[in-house]
Amino acid sequence: MELVAREPHFKLAHALLADVRRVRAGLGSQLTAQPSDPALQALADEWQRRLRAPDHLPSEAAWPAGLVTFSPQSRHAFVVDASTLRLYWFQRPEDDGPPKLVSSFYISVGKAGVGKQVEGDNKTPLGVYRITGRRPAEELPAFYGAGALVLDYPNPVDRLLGRTGSGIWLHGSPPDTYTRDPLASEGCIVLANPDMRQLIELRDAIDSPVLVVPSVQWLPPGQHQRERDEALALIQMWARQRLGQDLDLTRLGVQRWIERDGQRYWRVEYRPDAPDGARHTWFLREAEDGLQHVAGALPARPAETVQAAAPAARHREEGAEEASANPNAEMRPVLQAVQSWARAWSARDVKAYLAHYHPRFQPEAGLSRAAWEAQRRQRIEDKRRIEVEVLQPRVRLDGQRASVTFIQRYRADGQRELRVRKTLVLQREGSRWLIVEERTR
Repeated sequence: MELVAREPHFKLAHALLADVRRVRAGLGSQLTAQPSDPALQALADEWQRRLRAPDHLPSEAAWPAGLVTFSPQSRHAFVVDASTLRLYWFQRPEDDGPPKLVSSFYISVGKAGVGKQVEGDNKTPLGVYRITGRRPAEELPAFYGAGALVLDYPNPVDRLLGRTGSGIWLHGSPPDTYTRDPLASEGCIVLANPDMRQLIELRDAIDSPVLVVPSVQWLPPGQHQRERDEALALIQMWARQRLGQDLDLTRLGVQRWIERDGQRYWRVEYRPDAPDGARHTWFLREAEDGLQHVAGALPARPAETVQAAAPAARHREEGAEEASANPNAEMRPVLQAVQSWARAWSARDVKAYLAHYHPRFQPEAGLSRAAWEAQRRQRIEDKRRIEVEVLQPRVRLDGQRASVTFIQRYRADGQRELRVRKTLVLQREGSRWLIVEERTR
């Protein structure tokens, strides 16, 4: 009764009150009986999502996987979970302490769900966006409630993938309703007006990232730290290769998301700590041999980097090169061979896996080649599911031999993930690179 009196336009509150009265009168619940009325179905859906909201709240130390690092230029970041219809608001304290979850809000999304492709499809886009503007309530029709924050959809990746449409906002609800139904907008993200007022009153919300994902993966602190460190190492490797310079990693803001085809994209924001430090925003795509630039203006390579390249080469072994600094056509097949080895292992294809080893390969621990192959066959075939991933590979090429050092991420049959640092030494045989030595530490 109090809620109905306080929020007279809260349709769900009225429906729940009516439902309680029906149950007390012995007529049974309408909201729990899968109502046939579309309006009641929408209210029942909203009720169930609100009931389950506490179950989806992360622990205090958990962190959303896609929000890799918090930009030093932003005090806020927002993560939208389309599966639970919650918007999570993260904020960096004014004392520059670690960012924390401030609040989470119920939201409504597109009538046709999420995954926007074309204008007019009534879907909410998935990806990483930036708040580019604020529209207070007095500048908008009453339909938008407490006001709106404008998103930069379509972003460069959306345009690359041929998506169309515009005008995607975070905005409030019409004055005659407290909240919209779960699937009710034309693609915008809609909040209750009391929640939207909190966001519209943020004077530093502009440029804040908004990550919209099908479902948030919450990481425990240790795993988040590992994934953050690996992501920063990959970005640094890309910067050395593409920009000819090291980045100040403390000045990065990084978010990433997975597209429907399984491809993962990154949004990287960088503003060097310098008087004329302009902000750079790059969109990158994951590839087998690192990160690929897909959008965003690149700065000119520093002249001193080019001039210093020749003297630096004298500090290496004669004829040796490192792929992390400058991967070339000769090094790429080495990385491809290592990735192929990992894929064969993940597929439990023992024949293909063993074919990556040179006839002169000498197993560790003093095993004979036959005994080692039998052991590997048993360990691979005994597993129902194997996942092997090669992270942060660094290639050193010396004529017909190459060494690749990387972090190996291994998981089998749902067991706990295992990470080790591994080095593979490969020998070129014709057009193939085969493993002659394998070291783990």
